[in-house]
Amino acid sequence: MARAINNLVRLSPFRFALLISFALTITAAAQPMARPLAVKVLPPSYTGAGVSGIEYSGFSITGQIWEINRSRSSIQLASDKPCWAPFGYGRIALWPTHSLLILGVAAVGTPITIDGRKGGFNELAVGQTVSALYSIYSAGYCSARRITAFTSPPQKR
Repeated sequence: MARAINNLVRLSPFRFALLISFALTITAAAQPMARPLAVKVLPPSYTGAGVSGIEYSGFSITGQIWEINRSRSSIQLASDKPCWAPFGYGRIALWPTHSLLILGVAAVGTPITIDGRKGGFNELAVGQTVSALYSIYSAGYCSARRITAFTSPPQKR
């Protein structure tokens, strides 16, 4: 055992990084990849000048904010239930629970409510419980239409 530790200590930084990278790759390969529960093909759409596909609205998600990207005005939500999300161009898939969904949030026009009062994008925080209505575009992205956030999970009655 002591000899193995001595050999690790004597490794160059490059070889040590390579060894760690290899170990992480093996660990990641053992984890199952999320697979869609169902896939639907969207009706054909056109992408003419200035058109980024057709909007399909009426989707909802409940989950926790996993990450906020303020420079791109988007949030990543870890879903509490299976949710629909883009699956390539022109297709959507039903993803399992705890899948991440990236929602674009318009600077103006997306109503945000935090604990029952009007709020803004800058008031959203990682870990908040969120219920959101969103649209999926045939070009392969999602956009929030309404966001309701809670600093603590809402009480069940």
